[in-house]
Amino acid sequence: MSLSADAPLIESRSDPDAPWYWEGNVQTTVARFLASEGWVIESVADTASRQRGVDLVATKRARRLAIEVKGYPGTVYARGERAGQPKPTAPTTQARHWFAQALLTAILTGGTTEQTEVAVAFPDMPRFRELIGRSDWALRRLSIRVFLVGEGGQVEELPGSRESVSAT
Repeated sequence: MSLSADAPLIESRSDPDAPWYWEGNVQTTVARFLASEGWVIESVADTASRQRGVDLVATKRARRLAIEVKGYPGTVYARGERAGQPKPTAPTTQARHWFAQALLTAILTGGTTEQTEVAVAFPDMPRFRELIGRSDWALRRLSIRVFLVGEGGQVEELPGSRESVSAT
């Protein structure tokens, strides 16, 4: 299934009632950005239901891009029987864990085929910028692209994350 920038499947993943930094909203913003850059959105995981698998897959001519998306943790539980109760883990600590999970997923995804480019996407938060900066050497060597989504809906691909990717 191929999707354009305004496809219903992309829109259905966003939640206007959730914070801008929620994973589904970050995913939707990156999908729209890629579609506006000429990428065809092949699949979008249902983050609300915690669907397993690659969060976002896009193609452009002979290129395939698989993106692992993370949001930013809140200070209270968002769902379940503990919804609204404070979390015991600080958001910056949890963000570090989510960052590590995203990198591992990107590494494992990239190992499945040489034809797939991999990327990670995060909300533009100081903690994620710090972790990306500290990991820059590895991200470059592994050719992992990095997208940051701002509160206003802008998407920034960090400089250097495309250096080893062939331009088409």
